[in-house]
Amino acid sequence: MDQENQSDLAHSIQSIWQEIADQPDGWLMDLEGQLAYVAGGALPLVFGREESKIWQSLVLEFSKNQKKLVIAGVEFDQIDLELIGEFYRYIKSTGKLVNRKTFHCIDERLADELGSLDLQVHEHCGACQAVHQVVGHSLPEGTTVEDCLLSEVEEKYLGKQKIYSGMPEHCSIVILIDFQGVDTFAREDGRVLLRDHGALPFQVSLPVKEIHEFIKSHQLDSDKQDQLLKALVNWNVQIARNIIGGEHNRLRELADQTIMVFDLRQADYLLADKLIRQVKLVAHGEEIFIR
Repeated sequence: MDQENQSDLAHSIQSIWQEIADQPDGWLMDLEGQLAYVAGGALPLVFGREESKIWQSLVLEFSKNQKKLVIAGVEFDQIDLELIGEFYRYIKSTGKLVNRKTFHCIDERLADELGSLDLQVHEHCGACQAVHQVVGHSLPEGTTVEDCLLSEVEEKYLGKQKIYSGMPEHCSIVILIDFQGVDTFAREDGRVLLRDHGALPFQVSLPVKEIHEFIKSHQLDSDKQDQLLKALVNWNVQIARNIIGGEHNRLRELADQTIMVFDLRQADYLLADKLIRQVKLVAHGEEIFIR
């Protein structure tokens, strides 16, 4: 793709998302209490679980590497992943969210979002593959992190969520970040339209209300709070950005023009400001705000 065509495509994608930001109710709906977008879907639920084979393998690798590992191009220490795991298990099992919240991956290629609410593991998961690159040699021969996760969250009977059959590779330069509830597309035809224009987003949930409640209930001091926020942004937003710039994204030549879309509706917690500042440290181009 030559430079002029790259510029035209990036401008077209930005225009589409500005239209969505101007009239979000026609595109997005809130599934608060039912769904959250997390890199790897259910993968973080096993972080810190002693009985998890995936976690046991990660701990073994941490012990060999001074308690630090690089996953999908992002460095995490063991406490980062323990905090992430504890947070996601908390919002999975607390208050009104009991037995309702499911986790979908941030992957823009997920098909049939509204028809697959119960599925928390998807095929060709990049986050699972990134963890597999770190720990795969410690797992039983022929076992992938993706398949191991399906077993550990007891969803073998459900199977994996599908990705669009015509998208073996990623095709996105957009990261949509929701700070309250969760945004999902009201109609599948809306997602298809975005797919046809290369405008599907990586979708990230950073639910400030639940983060605030988790910090309060676990009495995290200021240092741990900052570590949690940074870890959540790194696990979700930074990994999405690394995928956009990676060899498996058809639009990787446009990675420097990555568009961050911030849905600020109801994001009325001070934590939202801290999270936004942390997100803005991730390399990107344009910013679009939904208010």
